Amino acid sequence: MRSVLAALFFCFLGAPAFAQERPVVVELFTSQGCEPCPRANRMIERIEGEANVIALTYSVDVWDYLGWRDTFARPEFTRRQRAYAHAFRAPRIATPQFVFDGEITEAGAPPERIREVVSSLRAKGAPDIPAISFRHRVNDIVVRVGAGGHRGAPADVWLACFDPGPVYVSIHGGENDGVRVPHYN
Repeated sequence: MRSVLAALFFCFLGAPAFAQERPVVVELFTSQGCEPCPRANRMIERIEGEANVIALTYSVDVWDYLGWRDTFARPEFTRRQRAYAHAFRAPRIATPQFVFDGEITEAGAPPERIREVVSSLRAKGAPDIPAISFRHRVNDIVVRVGAGGHRGAPADVWLACFDPGPVYVSIHGGENDGVRVPHYN
């Protein structure tokens, strides 16, 4: 699935962050209106501080029809999840959904499965991605993606900026009515 996840760049409130060893990217597609999603969000809390784990959360709008509009949902996040579903040949999207390095997907996976997948990807070694350079100055970010050793199909490049969180949202409708939902990254 590297055509969707060719390379991610990360900035924590404007400062670049890079791991010394091969990072594992864990993407969570979640929604405030999805009953099991708060548990998945808490799993992101558990793994986001681990060395060489880059955990990102995307709120999707597919559950908004149940009576609560997700305050963080963006249509481009839903499109990203649908692109993964297409690449994985999945008949539909599901939340919560974890995607690991753009290669492995797990819908509603328990914590032990999440850790198992992260460990197996760490052991696998570095993925074959293009040469990447990142330069940051005040009011200026330059990202260069070159041919490097990459021999795969053409790919999209996403620039992901996020606040580590947590941010808590009190839900007043839908499946999670009355629940205070945590959000990370």
